[in-house]
Amino acid sequence: MKDPLFEAHLDRTMGYATYGGADVAECRTTAARAQECGVGSRHELTALARSAEMSAGPRY
Repeated sequence: MKDPLFEAHLDRTMGYATYGGADVAECRTTAARAQECGVGSRHELTALARSAEMSAGPRY
Protein backbone atom coordinates (compact mmCIF):
# COMPACT_ATOMS: atom_id res chain seq x y z
CA MET A 1 0.00 0.00 0.00
CA LYS A 2 1.30 3.39 -0.88
CA ASP A 3 -0.96 5.69 1.11
CA PRO A 4 0.45 6.15 4.64
CA LEU A 5 -2.86 7.44 6.02
CA PHE A 6 -4.76 4.47 4.57
CA GLU A 7 -2.14 2.13 6.06
CA ALA A 8 -2.40 3.82 9.47
CA HIS A 9 -6.17 3.43 9.54
CA LEU A 10 -5.86 -0.19 8.44
CA ASP A 11 -3.42 -0.87 11.29
CA ARG A 12 -5.78 0.78 13.77
CA THR A 13 -8.73 -1.24 12.48
CA MET A 14 -6.82 -4.52 12.72
CA GLY A 15 -6.11 -3.68 16.35
CA TYR A 16 -9.81 -4.08 17.11
CA ALA A 17 -9.73 -7.78 16.13
CA THR A 18 -9.16 -8.91 19.72
CA TYR A 19 -12.20 -6.90 20.84
CA GLY A 20 -14.68 -8.53 18.45
CA GLY A 21 -13.88 -6.46 15.37
CA ALA A 22 -13.05 -7.84 11.98
CA ASP A 23 -10.13 -10.24 11.99
CA VAL A 24 -6.86 -9.36 10.30
CA ALA A 25 -7.65 -11.35 7.14
CA GLU A 26 -11.00 -9.56 6.75
CA CYS A 27 -9.29 -6.19 7.16
CA ARG A 28 -6.61 -6.98 4.62
CA THR A 29 -9.12 -8.41 2.12
CA THR A 30 -11.37 -5.38 2.41
CA ALA A 31 -8.39 -3.02 2.09
CA ALA A 32 -7.23 -4.82 -1.04
CA ARG A 33 -10.73 -4.63 -2.52
CA ALA A 34 -10.89 -0.94 -1.67
CA GLN A 35 -7.66 -0.26 -3.51
CA GLU A 36 -8.70 -2.37 -6.51
CA CYS A 37 -12.00 -0.50 -6.76
CA GLY A 38 -10.37 2.87 -6.25
CA VAL A 39 -12.47 3.59 -3.19
CA GLY A 40 -11.69 7.14 -2.24
CA SER A 41 -14.21 8.28 0.32
CA ARG A 42 -15.10 7.15 3.80
CA HIS A 43 -18.67 6.49 2.66
CA GLU A 44 -17.56 4.22 -0.18
CA LEU A 45 -15.23 2.32 2.13
CA THR A 46 -17.98 1.91 4.73
CA ALA A 47 -20.30 0.47 2.06
CA LEU A 48 -17.56 -1.90 0.91
CA ALA A 49 -16.89 -3.04 4.50
CA ARG A 50 -20.59 -3.65 5.12
CA SER A 51 -20.76 -5.71 1.93
CA ALA A 52 -17.79 -7.80 3.11
CA GLU A 53 -19.39 -8.22 6.53
CA MET A 54 -22.67 -9.42 5.03
CA SER A 55 -20.92 -11.92 2.78
CA ALA A 56 -18.95 -13.30 5.75
CA GLY A 57 -22.10 -14.48 7.50
CA PRO A 58 -22.95 -14.43 11.21
CA ARG A 59 -20.23 -14.22 13.85
CA TYR A 60 -20.54 -16.29 16.99
